[in-house]
Amino acid sequence: MLDDHLYIQTTESSTTLTEHDFLLFELDQDDHLYYNGSPVSIPDLPAILEQENPENPVLIRADRNCYYEAAVKIIDILKDAGLRRLALEVRKQPSIR
Repeated sequence: MLDDHLYIQTTESSTTLTEHDFLLFELDQDDHLYYNGSPVSIPDLPAILEQENPENPVLIRADRNCYYEAAVKIIDILKDAGLRRLALEVRKQPSIR
């Protein structure tokens, strides 16, 4: 679980962001995907992402027991949509959904 802030460092500056500053994608141990708390399917992601600003930072929170291929597929879709500011968090405890 995140502490209250994530720290992003670039060559230009350091920035402190809270979890609420990110587009949040969560992948549970059964490979169910949630976007900002609502269930979504991986095939629906491109249409959803068309509505987002590519400058928005993204947090992908994946359960440690999810399939690696599912997480990589989500990252690929995000990158194809122009989202490049990605952070990945691996959950040590199973999701409580």
